[in-house]
Amino acid sequence: MPKGKEYYNALAEKAVKDNDAFSELYEHYFPIIYNLIYYKVKNVEVADDITSDVFVKVCENLQKFNSEKASFSTWIGTIMNRTFIDYMRWQSHREFVEWDDYFSPPIPEHEQPEAQILKAENKKELLIALGKLSEREQEIIRLKYFGEMSNVEIAEMLNLTPGNVGIILHRAMGTLRKYLTRVFEK
Repeated sequence: MPKGKEYYNALAEKAVKDNDAFSELYEHYFPIIYNLIYYKVKNVEVADDITSDVFVKVCENLQKFNSEKASFSTWIGTIMNRTFIDYMRWQSHREFVEWDDYFSPPIPEHEQPEAQILKAENKKELLIALGKLSEREQEIIRLKYFGEMSNVEIAEMLNLTPGNVGIILHRAMGTLRKYLTRVFEK
């Protein structure tokens, strides 16, 4: 049976003084946070660094968590977003990085050349399609499908209603479907 937000809220409060509770939080949230960040950066080393920074901040600030203000998933999601934004600001001041070098992971060598070309074209079309969506629609898709968050958790994080999240997600997926159908029917 899946554990709900109340369970993780209580676990977070317990984790302030209990290493085992913190370990359980880490085991649950690490893959979610890592996947969300990796989706944004498409670079293993960068995703590792940002995810590590997120959990350092969580550890340093866990005593400030208040389940009456927000759920733990919303709280850690906010830390993740702020850490990512800080990293991107730092990165933009550090050096100019080419889009393809930064956002496209290398294709494994063991794949056939035809598969590599098809995969690259599909990825390019998906990125173009995602680029046609608003920032809010893109963020909701990232949180839903890469962060494995519920509409309620997304709503809390983005200060929306769960129904609004569902509507935005439905419309965004419809837009993606229409665009990709047109592209691949050609």
